[in-house]
Amino acid sequence: MILSCFIWSWLGAAAAITHSIELGTGLTCPILRYNPAVIAQAAATVSSLAGGRTYLAVGTGEALNEYSVTLEWPEYDERQIRMIEAIELIRRLWTGEKVSFDGCYYQTKKAKLYTLPKNEIPIYISSLVPESAYIAGYYGDGLLTVGGGEGLEKPKQILPNLKKGPGTQEKMLKVYRRQ
Repeated sequence: MILSCFIWSWLGAAAAITHSIELGTGLTCPILRYNPAVIAQAAATVSSLAGGRTYLAVGTGEALNEYSVTLEWPEYDERQIRMIEAIELIRRLWTGEKVSFDGCYYQTKKAKLYTLPKNEIPIYISSLVPESAYIAGYYGDGLLTVGGGEGLEKPKQILPNLKKGPGTQEKMLKVYRRQ
């Protein structure tokens, strides 16, 4: 498992000393190690501390991080379904209503967040391949990708699938180049 700083503590500290930058996760996996209700609470708290300068990026995770703690690593299709269900639960909790949720993977009974987000937190969904970018377009508010390899060929393949979702989507793209 990669053990770097705990991002939610770091984001809270950054919110306390910054005033204009947007704060959010590079990527959080809300399906195994962290229950989506906890992710909803953490993101809402950061939004409250940061005055609404917050976003959330989610993905299906990596075995390196998830398996070493949970001893679970479902197939990709199941992880994708879990992520979609997690997004639905997170968004419902951000309304401030009591949420009784009976999904295939996650359940809550009258769960309520008392510290609500200061903004409508956009959720960016990770996709590294064109085939799964439509999930970001349909269920998310945008896409987070590294694009893969050198150049822009992979991003050029990924971005059209993002457009298959409803509405206009914000696109967040990070491409690494070898030096």
